[in-house]
Amino acid sequence: MHVVTRARALTTLVAAACSSQILQPAATAAESDLVTALLERTAQNRVANEAAVRRQTERNAFSAYSGEPNAMRQVLSTDGAWLYLTQREVAQMTRRGELACAADGTCRVVDRGAAPLALELPELKVLTCNESGRNCKFK
Repeated sequence: MHVVTRARALTTLVAAACSSQILQPAATAAESDLVTALLERTAQNRVANEAAVRRQTERNAFSAYSGEPNAMRQVLSTDGAWLYLTQREVAQMTRRGELACAADGTCRVVDRGAAPLALELPELKVLTCNESGRNCKFK
């Protein structure tokens, strides 16, 4: 019981010191200039920072659904907005050279202009099997 009372008294003292700002050091002129400069830069970059946070948040939230059948894929467009495409659309656009996908699964729209992609990829085939799960063929 004695330890609890001492801990409570110490906690109360620290809380009182923090609330009355006894423990905070006085700001010097150099620190206040630095803080002012940082606050100005933060205000100038506010829109860009909010857009970056929104893009990352959407990407993190959307990635949880990527393994579901018929799920939409999130693709970054050339203007920085997110597009939501089906897996088939992603495959077709990748074959045409309109999308670039990284190893981690993130894709972005590529602006190649009129230059065609010099990579010939085969058409996707679907594996079909009979009712027993045998005699499977790619079609």
